[in-house]
Amino acid sequence: MIDSSSNFGGREYLNGRYTGVVSSWISTTGYLGFRTVLGDGNHYGWAKITTNADASSLTLLAIGFNTVPGAGILAGSAVVPEPASSAALLGLGAAGLAIYRKRKQLRRGA
Repeated sequence: MIDSSSNFGGREYLNGRYTGVVSSWISTTGYLGFRTVLGDGNHYGWAKITTNADASSLTLLAIGFNTVPGAGILAGSAVVPEPASSAALLGLGAAGLAIYRKRKQLRRGA
């Protein structure tokens, strides 16, 4: 559970345990817990990431956070976004698709 009892102060937390060693993130897939402060309080979330052989890069596989201020979240659990958030994400996706199509048309014309 990622919540107010979680330690966000410098020690690594990987797959349910504190590791304290950067090498534990090499060539692995795991969950990274985070806390973000919004206007209505602390929100807790998780990011599922995978790293390469020397941990010099990572790939974000999934992300989730609780929209209820102060409420915890289980790593990997799905949170249904609020309707306004869903509409914003759909709008962002539509804008991205429009830009993609415009660029594709410009390339064909060149």
